This record gives sequence, structure tokens and C-alpha cells, in this order.
Amino acid sequence: MFQPTGQKRLTNVSVIRYKRGRKRFEIACYPSTVLSYRAGHLKDLSEVLQVDEVFENVSKGKVAASGDLRECFGTTDRAKIIRQILERGELQVSERERQYGLRNSLQEIANIIAAKTVSRATQRPIPVGLVYKALQEAHFSVQPTRSVKAQALEAIRLLQQHSELDLERARMRLRVHVPAQHDAKRLQERLVQIETDAAKKAKRGEVGSAAQVAAGASVRGGSDTSASLQMVQVESEEWLTGGALLWTLQIDPGWFRTLEQIVAEETHGSGTVEVISLRVLHEGDHLNDVL
Repeated sequence: MFQPTGQKRLTNVSVIRYKRGRKRFEIACYPSTVLSYRAGHLKDLSEVLQVDEVFENVSKGKVAASGDLRECFGTTDRAKIIRQILERGELQVSERERQYGLRNSLQEIANIIAAKTVSRATQRPIPVGLVYKALQEAHFSVQPTRSVKAQALEAIRLLQQHSELDLERARMRLRVHVPAQHDAKRLQERLVQIETDAAKKAKRGEVGSAAQVAAGASVRGGSDTSASLQMVQVESEEWLTGGALLWTLQIDPGWFRTLEQIVAEETHGSGTVEVISLRVLHEGDHLNDVL
């Protein structure tokens, strides 16, 4: 079959379109490689491009004229132009591809939520399938341009408000070492005060920070100290020789950075916060750690 000069027909491609003034330029990429390139996972253009060429129209196979390239990009160096289009251009996605991508992203979000949360009543994992169904019923809208991790954290709050799943963030287990007795007592007092203030703000609907979001989390056992620290469950408290304090705690993950900062401030950098496990689960009558 006769094919006019300057035309290269391609099939099964992901197209990136870039406009400069009234001119339109396109490049043809392998499906699913563009986002990997933009995330820095792929650097070799040969792994991204189906053909090392700049097009005026990929679907028609029409190659861009050198004069147009020079006029719009100030060069005819195709590698430089292609990289600019890759980084700044708009990825053209078919409706079928878009729906497939949205379903995959929703599944990823459900996986993250299932890994980060537990049933509030039982402290046990919630099946991914139930989380996925709850997201659909809550009409959670996936945003393709945002990271699934950030969306998962937002989705957790949505499910807590608009779902029958009674879930909460799985707690972290930490070991806190405070070298001096006077620092330990100040630390305890400050934690109690911050917890109290955060709980009051949450009650008034002024929740803003991760620590405040964690306010109101119920205490499950622990020492007497934990009775006043609703966001921190003290599993064990050991006073060492010389007045040092060794705490084993469970906390809401949203409060980790705040706790770390408080320990550093009250001990002038000499205290330590060690993560023992990222996720504490209840299996039967036993506690299991997930690192």
C-alpha cells in the first residue's frame, strides 16, 4: 500500500500532546510508560517512545516539519524537544484507558487503607474487598493527577464519616527513652496538656492538624498515665537507675511527628523515639506487630 512521505502510522500508543501557539506537536509512547518516566523510574527514552520522532498528528502519522520545530522550540534537536513534550505535554487517554486507570487507582487506594486501618471495635484488619465496596458506596472520586497515598488518607476520613465501616488508623508501637527524670515529668505534663487542648478543639469542630484529628481515640488499657493521654496508650512505664524513663507506647500515626518533636524539645535532643512496629493488630487474644 502506498504511504505518503512524512507519514508513519502507529497503533496501540499513548499520545502526549503539546501546544505552542497555534502549532500542535505529539509524540507516540508505549502505554503505561509516561507516568513512570515523569516519576523518575524510567530515564531511557527508548523505553518510553515507540518511535524517536515528533509528530504533528500521531493518529494520521504526520511528522512535524523541521521549520515548525525550529520556530516553536528554537531548535531541531529532537531529543531535547521530545523531553520537553514528555515533561510538559498533556497525556491523551481514551475513555477505556481512563476507566481502567481509575479502577486500578481505586484498588490501590483500598489496599493502602486496608493496610493502614483496623476495625475500631475489634482492632483487627478489614478485608480489602469491604474497603473497596465502601469507597464505591461513598462515591469516592479518584483524581488521576494526585498520588494514591494522599488520596487514601483523605478517603479514610471520608469512610469514617460516611460509611458503616467503623475503622480507625492502626496504631504504631514506639519505645521512648527520656534520660533525665525532670525531663520525663515535663514531657508527661506537656503531652497531657496538648491532648486536652486538641480534644477541646476537636469537640468545637476546629480540627486542623493530624494530632487534633487523632483526638478522641479511646484508651485501651495501659498504666495510670495513659488514663489522661487519649491519643497515647502507655503499655509499659519503667523508671531506670538515675531517673531515666523508658516508655512503650501505642499512638495514632498522625501524632508521631508531634510526639517526636515534643520529646526532642523537652529533652534538648537527648531523648529518643524508636519505632517498634508500624501497625499493631489484635488477632484473637494476642497482639501482633507488622513492621
